Amino acid sequence: RDLLLPSADCSPDQLSGAELAYIGGAVYDIFIKCQKIGDSTKRRRHSDLQLEVDRFTCATYKHQLLNRLQEGFELTSKESNIVTRGRNSGQGKNNRGKNPKAQGYSVGLNALIGYSYISDQDRCYEILSWIANNNKLDARKP
Repeated sequence: RDLLLPSADCSPDQLSGAELAYIGGAVYDIFIKCQKIGDSTKRRRHSDLQLEVDRFTCATYKHQLLNRLQEGFELTSKESNIVTRGRNSGQGKNNRGKNPKAQGYSVGLNALIGYSYISDQDRCYEILSWIANNNKLDARKP
């Protein structure tokens, strides 16, 4: 279990928004992939499965998801600040023609997940559980 966590001397408060988002993006990716791999009894080709996952990991979807999370889930003031730090670190950078606002919010969501994953795995579980229970993570386009 400890192999999947940063070293004990890693303080999430000392990490940049981009670093938190880097970890959070990986956690969110695994979360979505686990949801997709387990949501059907039928076999799917890898490419079809990847298309389903891409729908839920794109910046536009994560932007919408963060808006719903902020409206329906009680974030602490610290968590709200982490979202802002992440959003500010990701907005307008490396978008390759994509929506910079959506990209910023996507990075904000990733930073929140990264922060909670490092600092409090129970809280991370609460956030991911809320996402799973309050959003249609099915094959239809979000």
